[in-house]
Amino acid sequence: MRTIAAALLCLAALGGVKSASAEVSSISFARQYGIAFMPLAIMEAKGFVQKNVVAAGLPEPSVDWKTFGGGNVTNEALLSGNLDFAAGGIPAYAILWDKTAGTPYEVTGLAAMGAVPAYLLTRNPNVKSIRDFGPEDRIAVPAVKASTQAIVLQMAAEKEFGVGNHDRLDPLTISRSHPDALASISTPNGDINSHFSAPPFQEISLRDPAIHSVLTYDDVFGGPYTSVVLYTTKKFREENPVTTKAIVEAMKETMAFIKENKREAAQLYLDITREAMTVDELVEVMNHPSAHFESVPQNVFKMISFLNRIGTIKRQASSWKDLYDESLHELPGS
Repeated sequence: MRTIAAALLCLAALGGVKSASAEVSSISFARQYGIAFMPLAIMEAKGFVQKNVVAAGLPEPSVDWKTFGGGNVTNEALLSGNLDFAAGGIPAYAILWDKTAGTPYEVTGLAAMGAVPAYLLTRNPNVKSIRDFGPEDRIAVPAVKASTQAIVLQMAAEKEFGVGNHDRLDPLTISRSHPDALASISTPNGDINSHFSAPPFQEISLRDPAIHSVLTYDDVFGGPYTSVVLYTTKKFREENPVTTKAIVEAMKETMAFIKENKREAAQLYLDITREAMTVDELVEVMNHPSAHFESVPQNVFKMISFLNRIGTIKRQASSWKDLYDESLHELPGS
């Protein structure tokens, strides 16, 4: 939280918004680990960003693709000017949306990036539900108190233990990227025995018969949850309106490609990420009933309302639309 505030003060000191005579010639994106971020991997592999920027009448840009372990790092990079477009979980995005309100660096969601199922895993045989976790257990999440997994765990805790107990399991959580958490939970005597994971890391973990699932997103939301959003700042949008619109079109093309070409999309994703899955295994995950690669935000308002109610964010939204660009408002989101 403090790093975001400090970054905002530094940016304000540098002079605020400047009028640009030309749009950017280079564009930077950041994604995180897991299949939820597949659309950006496909955009990279297929060159959809360059294609749509050129179609919009601008010179072909250079595109830089970064991968970060958590939303806090992504947000800091966005505010520091080292990033143009960020993809992150709804909680990290909502925290930034709250903190930057009314500033040139206020963020807006440009696209939902689909919904994928996620499981809370453990190798503790005595844990059958979240009620069974004890003080010796350690649960890896991408970012304590800020990542999607950390907040969904809070929602589950409130549901299990009652209002006011949402943070009951927080002392057990520890920040780890999904690849690092996968390595830790795979070690029988490791310091981390549980992991609120994401595909494909959870599928890899479940190959070990000693690891089992305790909770899923579906258990908390009652259906698919759109966990990732693509966003940028008001400053970038105002200085680069044609580029921003081209990125929105590139994302639309990407989502359509994934839906129509799952096997090719799976292969392209694995070629870039080098994750330890076969194409068949990845396609099986993509065909899960709760996996949806489309631009319609689902159960986002439920998450935002929870964050506001527990005080993580102060800004109150009247609907999911408050966090997304007007071009998405006609979608049947929630």
